[in-house]
Amino acid sequence: MLKIRLQGTKNDIRWFVRLLQRDKRFDVNNVSTFFDNVGIDKYKRVYAEVSRKKTQWKKCKNRREN
Repeated sequence: MLKIRLQGTKNDIRWFVRLLQRDKRFDVNNVSTFFDNVGIDKYKRVYAEVSRKKTQWKKCKNRREN
């Protein structure tokens, strides 16, 4: 599992999270609410937990063994 900090405008973060959720290779386990950045009102930050789907992991593992 990866813990990712995303930082940018709210629209950019929403776009990227939707992109991750639609990708069949990943499971988006948890996405936090928006946090303010100190001193910068334009940009926000979000924390996400992302893991590889098990079917993708098995495919990668099989390729290495062959």
